[in-house]
Amino acid sequence: MIGKWVNDFLAGIRQRPPSPEGVIVKDNEILVPKVATLDGFTDALASNQGVLLRDVPFQTVLEIQTQNSVYAIVVLDLVGKEVLMRGGKFLPKLTNCTFSGSSIQGGSFLKTGWIGVGMGMEFRKSAELEKPIITSPVQKINVVTSANTTIQ
Repeated sequence: MIGKWVNDFLAGIRQRPPSPEGVIVKDNEILVPKVATLDGFTDALASNQGVLLRDVPFQTVLEIQTQNSVYAIVVLDLVGKEVLMRGGKFLPKLTNCTFSGSSIQGGSFLKTGWIGVGMGMEFRKSAELEKPIITSPVQKINVVTSANTTIQ
């Protein structure tokens, strides 16, 4: 019974293309913001500038300017998940963090290991099992130093 309802519901959505306002509409009701759909997320990434942390050399320091803060990120492993971070109100000093990736505000998709302009970074303090910290959208990414440089 529920399976038929879900199939009918999805068939109705598929028959109508996304509206120009960036949302999916069915019977004049807004169902989902476009950014919360896989197609919307993929479209946003296609026009997005950024850096994949696994491509950043070990111990490189990145300076990330978000809408509200400036962050320093030091890559500690080649997979790009373990980093040292400082910045914003949650990280006043260098802190070991697990970097998850970036997402578009209001969306539910995450590009793992990615720092993208216009996207919020998502990370956790490694020492704590807490909800992820999500920053305001990234505005600018700078490489401050290469490997073997010390930051305070």
